[in-house]
Amino acid sequence: MQTWINESRQETDRIKEVFMTELFSEKSKITIERYIQIHQKALLKLGELLEESAKQVSGKIVGFYSQLIGCIEDLLHFMEDHFSEYLCLDCNMPTHLKQKAINGIAIKLPAIEQGLKELKVDEKLSDIILQPFNEFFDQESDFTYQQVYFINGMANTILKLSARKKKVINSNKTLVEALYLVNFNNLAFYQYCKDQVLQIIQEKESIIEQLYKLARQQKYFSRLKTNGALVYNSQRIDITTMLADWLQDMIMLKERELQVSLHQMKSGLGEHGADSQKVVTNCTVPELGLPLAYLLKRGFFKIRIKRH
Repeated sequence: MQTWINESRQETDRIKEVFMTELFSEKSKITIERYIQIHQKALLKLGELLEESAKQVSGKIVGFYSQLIGCIEDLLHFMEDHFSEYLCLDCNMPTHLKQKAINGIAIKLPAIEQGLKELKVDEKLSDIILQPFNEFFDQESDFTYQQVYFINGMANTILKLSARKKKVINSNKTLVEALYLVNFNNLAFYQYCKDQVLQIIQEKESIIEQLYKLARQQKYFSRLKTNGALVYNSQRIDITTMLADWLQDMIMLKERELQVSLHQMKSGLGEHGADSQKVVTNCTVPELGLPLAYLLKRGFFKIRIKRH
């Protein structure tokens, strides 16, 4: 029995060496990814078969099966540590790894809740952030690697922010930007971000000023990058694209409002009167550049060349 156990350990070490050889080979990334995913799925399937077989045996043989399952776990952990970018994240985690993931998050959760309080995060945002953790504990079906990676990434992000020695000036904004990075494309979070943008826009402001602010926000979201390996819902586009697309719709609506306003202004004034019409705005000249350039591009204004 001990001989079999020793051989299984030696074989595990040999497989690790083969994996590392593949990692540092000159093969293309696609080839390595295919190689790793084939072995990942095979190991997961073998682990399931060993777990089922272990239930049907007794005596000393149970220990041997436990040793083999431990070798499978060791290899899967090794692949996570060194080949995380190549793994198939849609695969279900084996039962033993699922339980370890739950226990790990359960240990972190009190520190996460305390961290949100110390950061003085908005109560509504705090509730939205804690929702995925509650879902994680309540989920009865199997977890995918994607789900576990996301929840750990989100947990570590919050803990790192709360552990900062330097005081976070705007904790809500800092945390929201961190959640963009882990691609928290939760619909409640999406609505929260939309509400934050709408609070910037004031009814009393001119359409030009509103367009400027919307264009600024769209530019901001389009520049944010998410971590490609992390996502709350893999069936949904990333959170920054969701917000950028919504802002594009908002800009188009404001454009139509401006078009109607300009048409009414033109109808009510003569040819020369329209040229003398003044638009009152609080925007500075540099700030006006962005919306005016956008409107010129869309054909709302035409540049008149004066001839002397």
